[in-house]
Amino acid sequence: MAILTKKQQQQIQQIAGKHLLTYHGFFLTLGLIAALVYLPTWLFILWRTTFIDGKSTVVLNLGFLFMGMTQLWRHRSTITKQPPLQDERFVGHCLVACGAISLLFCLDSASLQAFIIMIVLGGVLYSSFGIQVFKDHPLSCAMLFASIYPDWAFLSNFIFHFLTGPNFLENIMAQLGSNALKLIGQTAVADGHYITLPAGSVLVGSGCTGFDMAFSIVGFSFLLGLLMKQPWQRIVLAVLVGVVLALVLNVPRIMLLTFASVYWGKASFDFWHGAWGGQIFSGILFTIFYYILMAIYKDRGSKRKAG
Repeated sequence: MAILTKKQQQQIQQIAGKHLLTYHGFFLTLGLIAALVYLPTWLFILWRTTFIDGKSTVVLNLGFLFMGMTQLWRHRSTITKQPPLQDERFVGHCLVACGAISLLFCLDSASLQAFIIMIVLGGVLYSSFGIQVFKDHPLSCAMLFASIYPDWAFLSNFIFHFLTGPNFLENIMAQLGSNALKLIGQTAVADGHYITLPAGSVLVGSGCTGFDMAFSIVGFSFLLGLLMKQPWQRIVLAVLVGVVLALVLNVPRIMLLTFASVYWGKASFDFWHGAWGGQIFSGILFTIFYYILMAIYKDRGSKRKAG
């Protein structure tokens, strides 16, 4: 049985004949080919960060992509009402062509590929709808661009360490972890970003600071706030609560990893430090934060209903 009906196939052929088989359609096709070249890299990094590194930033990529596309699609009638100027179309075509050609020389760098695909996407939007689409829908366009970069945890960590210096948050988390261990009767000492017990010590690395989870929580709060049409004050409140919760819950994780490293053996440490352990903690954090988030966001709806 055919996936598409005969009428749907005819409609697709009409659209292809009207738009793709034109001079502008050539550049749209070129942009699509560039995106397909980058797609395996994007999918592989999302898979690796989720199932190997145990991160949850895939929620941001898929959320940004969904929100950006749906919001632009919702306003498609107004976006397509005013065609782009000839200069806008020419510049957009140049961006697409330069991006597609440059992509061939950047296949060894995922970050460069992502940046180039952003240029290609910008060229497609600019040549198809003109500058007005960026003026009228800046947030939707920004979310589309953000969805292209596959590892926001890595980039945000790099920027954070550049601004704060090496081991800033690592030292804080080591100190908090050792203090928490002392509360349960352990003889723990924080030395820089090391936690030392009588039987051994453990290093608090950049992946164990809770920063990645806090970053994911910020994006999750932002996306859900937009989806539920919340005011910015409530979104900011949810973001702040989420960051605090992620950093606070990271302390028990550091304690568990310390016990696993010092007392329980390498296999136990690898499990809790790896993808499965990371996803378990992510699941606990997101579950707790979801109910807090609903209390913050639904409060607005209950007040409106009562009024």
